[in-house]
Amino acid sequence: MNKESDFQEQWLKNATITIYGLGLMGASLAMALRRAGIGKLIQAIDINPDSIQTGLDLGIIDYGSTTPGNFLPQSDLIILAMPVGAICETLENLNAGLKTGVIVTDLGSTKIEITKRMENLPQHIAAVGGHPMCGMELNGIGAAKPDLYDGENFFLIPTSHTTTKTLSVLQYLISAIGAMPILTEAETHDQITALTSHLPYLISVALLTGVQQCMSGTDLAEPYIGSGFQDMTRIAGSDKQMMLDILLTNRRHILTGLASVEQTIVTVRRLLETEQNDALQKLLTVQMDNSRQMNTRKMKRSVQWSK
Repeated sequence: MNKESDFQEQWLKNATITIYGLGLMGASLAMALRRAGIGKLIQAIDINPDSIQTGLDLGIIDYGSTTPGNFLPQSDLIILAMPVGAICETLENLNAGLKTGVIVTDLGSTKIEITKRMENLPQHIAAVGGHPMCGMELNGIGAAKPDLYDGENFFLIPTSHTTTKTLSVLQYLISAIGAMPILTEAETHDQITALTSHLPYLISVALLTGVQQCMSGTDLAEPYIGSGFQDMTRIAGSDKQMMLDILLTNRRHILTGLASVEQTIVTVRRLLETEQNDALQKLLTVQMDNSRQMNTRKMKRSVQWSK
């Protein structure tokens, strides 16, 4: 272990960490921090008192409250684990009462609007945007698990409030909970995740809606539903407020992706209508190969990181 990593480890082990939001992501993070031995104290803030009590009962937090109270001024590291809209609102109200050098980061799924607000924080606050590429359609502390972050990419978006120390501490933390830290910019992040994360959600919603309209509901179709339909519609069950915040804060890039998918659907429909079987087969073959290669590469990266 070199001096830099030794400093990061000691800093994190002695830190008072406050997780603001004890749902799926925040509670899973608390579990992962406990597993990694990070945090002298782990505190949580959540508007739901039952979530706080569950966190205390599970032993994944030391203290909890439904209001910020004195938690934020005591914190060395604050992690905002709420829907994007709530993260933005919280950042707008963070004030000079925080420690000098306190690190503020988040787990929000879009980054442009969040990092804009980080830029406006008082100068003594260090801030880095964050987004782990993991999650489930389930929500709440009851769905939390300590390995949620294992092998997953965890994006960090530096701001003008980001110091070298801040970045190195968060990179160490991310590695310690089993994830892979990747630096990127807010615009790049939102442009690409609109295509790889937010657009799939809308397609899932559209597919489920379309089938319901064709069948006047899904009851008649249920005996015919297999794993393919379940896989395609699973993420339509994601938390509506979380997804609405994502859609509204990444509208521009999502609309671009929707236009591209709409054009592809038109193309596929035309190939079917005009019985262009060879062209249709070519399209299916190309994307079959692309899908398999992409999944193989992802598996290899996860295996390499775990070593």
